[in-house]
Amino acid sequence: LADQTKVLDMEEEMLRVLEWRVNPPTMHHFADRLIKLHPLARCDLVSGNRIGELVRYQLERVLYFSELMMNYRPSIMAFAAIMRAEEELDSRLLTVNMREKFLSLQSKLKMDICEVDECMSALENSIPQLEDPEGPGNDVVPSASVPSPTGGDPCISPTSVTAAEGN
Repeated sequence: LADQTKVLDMEEEMLRVLEWRVNPPTMHHFADRLIKLHPLARCDLVSGNRIGELVRYQLERVLYFSELMMNYRPSIMAFAAIMRAEEELDSRLLTVNMREKFLSLQSKLKMDICEVDECMSALENSIPQLEDPEGPGNDVVPSASVPSPTGGDPCISPTSVTAAEGN
């Protein structure tokens, strides 16, 4: 039989290999991963950050609504929050093709479309207005378009917006 020291040593080795990541994934974990897969975040850091801010705002607010936490899995909540954040973005930034590419992840991740839609409605009812984390008047409006690194839709670069608006 293994003695207590060997068991403890093996447990310690397992934790070291797992890098002490022994908690289940949270809404924030799923949101971070899904945002990295979002076509807009992959081609424009500023817009990717904007999606991330809107999603984090929603997920922080969700913590105050236990019925949401109990009724929806963390992955569904994160996906629905991203879809809702997309609605706040300028349509020149987020093209229909980009949105469809992101929506295609639902089937790849085996997410129930009805469950995501229901969760999105619950988010809208619980958090009726998404606030701009940076304050009013800080929305990014694109003025230049650059080719997409993956082909297809152009990636909008908002970096020249402030210079264009100043003229």
